[in-house]
Amino acid sequence: MTENKLKESIQIAEEIARELYTGEKSDSALLKEWKKKSPDLYRNICQQQKLTDEIKFRDAIELESALRQVQRRLSLVPRKHTQVYYMRFISMAACLCALLCISYLLYTTSNKQPIPQWASAIPGNEKAFISTNNDTVTLNEKKWIVVGDRLINNTNDGKKEVAIRLPQEQKFIRLVVPAGGEQKLTLEDGTGIQVNTDSELLFPAHFEADTRQVRLHGEAYFDVTTNKEKPFIVQLEELTVEATGTAFNIKSYQEEDETSITLVKGSVTIYKEKQPLVTLIPGQLFTYHQQTHTYDVTDPVLSTITDWTNGEFVFHNETIHNIMRKLSRWYNVNIVIDDDIKHMRYTGILSRKQPLMETLEALRMTNELDFHLQQEKKIEVRKKENQH
Repeated sequence: MTENKLKESIQIAEEIARELYTGEKSDSALLKEWKKKSPDLYRNICQQQKLTDEIKFRDAIELESALRQVQRRLSLVPRKHTQVYYMRFISMAACLCALLCISYLLYTTSNKQPIPQWASAIPGNEKAFISTNNDTVTLNEKKWIVVGDRLINNTNDGKKEVAIRLPQEQKFIRLVVPAGGEQKLTLEDGTGIQVNTDSELLFPAHFEADTRQVRLHGEAYFDVTTNKEKPFIVQLEELTVEATGTAFNIKSYQEEDETSITLVKGSVTIYKEKQPLVTLIPGQLFTYHQQTHTYDVTDPVLSTITDWTNGEFVFHNETIHNIMRKLSRWYNVNIVIDDDIKHMRYTGILSRKQPLMETLEALRMTNELDFHLQQEKKIEVRKKENQH
């Protein structure tokens, strides 16, 4: 990203922030052009409930200070506003600047240390693979469809169809998505499954006569085709999720204490040992606590659950511990956090498509966190020492 491009991003962020704050549409040609290119992102920004609160970015982050740093480094002249307007507007602009990936220039201009290749690489390129009783096949493409006895996709240039034979005699076929990867799969009934990083999905080439069943370890988003006569079953470690036609997100990592199921639309019923626990309505989050074997149902900020399906990280009053766990999986790195900062909470939006170093620099703008890159993809997160 060049400095001119960065300044354009900041100008766009300011125009969006002005629209959100005043409720008046901007006449900026630059913003209009950006809206045409990024309609989904703009819609997502506008749909954020309580956006003003969210984009404060944390209860204690020095956003005003962060943006002032941006301004100093870019030699921009601060605008004249009233104090209240300035502080709220500056918070919006700072958060949206992060959204628009402005941190890259900060990274390139402020950090003189050599950056390892793994920290500057585009993420999400670790390849998934299909494992059967007889073979393991690496998937070079990220979208696959079950058609008959084969897994089908086209090459990136669309010139060649790729087909992988699925063994009909095997009940479940194993799709493994490693840390740093993601995969989309459409089953024979048209159900779409987006599998997140560091996850495994077991699926059949053909469903049985009276039910549709898959198994999941990790995280996936399901968009299930309607068939009330043939329920769709997701089997987890201790729980079973049953749907007939709906969309929901499941997060069930073995190393985490909580299993969460979030319903986006339709209806799902959750069972444990064949006994129904609860039927969710859209917007509800079911959380099962492994250690106590208890559960609760809450109403989350939905975008913080489905953020990854849109190529984003959306945090709402989230601890740095949980934020780093998400980053660790997505960027396939080992992140160690000092105990005295694990409780710190942040709110904000970042792109999953940007290199790790850009994401860390965006978080460094809080002026509270510092990151130390070590050998073998290890990162230590410490509280930033005050600079005088």
